[in-house]
Amino acid sequence: MQGGVFYMIKTKQTVRRTLLRFAVLVGIGFFTVSCEDIFLGMLFDYKTLEGDITTIPHGTTYTYTRLTAVYSRAESESLTYQWKKDGKAIKGATSQTYKPDTTGSYTVTVSASGYYSKTSASVSVIK
Repeated sequence: MQGGVFYMIKTKQTVRRTLLRFAVLVGIGFFTVSCEDIFLGMLFDYKTLEGDITTIPHGTTYTYTRLTAVYSRAESESLTYQWKKDGKAIKGATSQTYKPDTTGSYTVTVSASGYYSKTSASVSVIK
């Protein structure tokens, strides 16, 4: 970056990914930025999870039907899961299975330390 200085401030682990907080001196002031996985991948040499993430059942299902995340390839790292409803993380829904009690569009994101995360296709849950 031309005319800038890069300073590492801190890192912290979140349920879905590691966010890097940093400040950059540009021109006359400082600003703070939260980076996404792509930038972190450049810094930490992230790999791509090679398998596919699917849900059983898939397509359309009914409320109170157990959804199961299936990752087609076992990585040597332990996997973490985050279920989402209509694109927003569901608090506490971090296991391989989830039983939705309301209608909506559900996905699951699978993550492993040192890898980019992968998200399933959506499952439509109806009454």
